[in-house]
Amino acid sequence: MARAWRIEREDDYYRILDPSRNIAAYLDPDYGIPHDAEDAPERVEEMARSGQGVPGAFVMVPMAKFGIFDSDYDSDIAGLRGRLEGVTSRVERWAEFAESWPGGHDHHVRISHTDHDMLSITFYVAFGRDVRIDGGELLGAVAPMLEGLRARGLI
Repeated sequence: MARAWRIEREDDYYRILDPSRNIAAYLDPDYGIPHDAEDAPERVEEMARSGQGVPGAFVMVPMAKFGIFDSDYDSDIAGLRGRLEGVTSRVERWAEFAESWPGGHDHHVRISHTDHDMLSITFYVAFGRDVRIDGGELLGAVAPMLEGLRARGLI
């Protein structure tokens, strides 16, 4: 199942790539270290070197793109309504996923940091055991969630 996905580490987080090598999600392991700790990068690197595990991770996924918050957006009411109905339909599918997925109630919706015309959703995924922060084990731990999202057309 996890073979179709790829994971790439960048600093203290990971990018999850779909089979076409597009970014499908970001994964931020729960290192148990405050992000603003002065020595956080060194501590994360030491955890990686020593094969330490984490109890869970935050998985951030693009949720819905509005397509209306660009400076050159021009439409009529029917076009705007169509965009908003599309977003509403997608949000409803996300709500169904959150209600059906174990731990799905623990999520946050925010404006994407890379695209202000898009919302992103973040879930905390508890692993049930410490998972090593090498890419393969992390990917295996979140692969069921990724497959659930893909099956619902959300990624």
